[in-house]
Amino acid sequence: MSVSNGRSLPLSVSELPSYSLFPGQTVVVKAQNEDGRRLKAVKCYAELVLLYFMRVARATAHNTDS
Repeated sequence: MSVSNGRSLPLSVSELPSYSLFPGQTVVVKAQNEDGRRLKAVKCYAELVLLYFMRVARATAHNTDS
């Protein structure tokens, strides 16, 4: 079993069937670390993170309206 020991590793998205990302975007990625040198993305959940932050923003706005 390979581990990165806390090092930053490059993320390869080349094997994802499709994706749309922009610099600075927050995403959740399920990845494999096969050789300890890079992460290979298996799934990318960009829209789920966006929905989460939208819910937090709505809840915060609702709480401050009182």
